[in-house]
Amino acid sequence: MEQRYQLGTSVNGVHGALGTVLHLGHFEARLEGGLTLYSWTFKPAADAAAKAKGGSDFIRNVTLGFGYVY
Repeated sequence: MEQRYQLGTSVNGVHGALGTVLHLGHFEARLEGGLTLYSWTFKPAADAAAKAKGGSDFIRNVTLGFGYVY
């Protein structure tokens, strides 16, 4: 990748998450949701075989966990 895009690259991103915890005696339940958004741009050389100029991703996730706390 470094040789393919010698003229420069740029990456930007942000991640946000929100969660909650519920305690029931010695048991615990956690719920969390998150969003990640990032993008990148490339400056390919004029003679490069791949002329990609950039891309982006949007990732959503939900996590649910249960545990025993002593």
